[in-house]
Amino acid sequence: MATYWLAHGYAHWVGQRLLRRNADDGRSGRGLIDALRHEWPLAEGAAVPLSALLISWAAGAPLTTGVPAAVWTAGAALVVFEIAGGLRRRQQARELLTNGAIGLALGSALMTVKLLLH
Repeated sequence: MATYWLAHGYAHWVGQRLLRRNADDGRSGRGLIDALRHEWPLAEGAAVPLSALLISWAAGAPLTTGVPAAVWTAGAALVVFEIAGGLRRRQQARELLTNGAIGLALGSALMTVKLLLH
């Protein structure tokens, strides 16, 4: 997860430098640190599936059980986060259903990628 976070932060930093001529020129670490802060939600979002993986490991489950548990947990978390975000914004039922459908579509895409790769 740390590698993904660092890669996203670095890509964000490079992108900002390419877009702005007067942006951090790469000689200071401030721009990179700001980019890593910007990408931190990626690491936060990984806490739920990573927890599922760690719980599986602590329970003595094989990796072939832990990885699918983490992927399914990530998919379910997408649905829950979408609905929770809608509830926090006090959306109407139709909007909540749309949010849930978006989360379900993203979660399903995640499961599909996992199935295709394994």
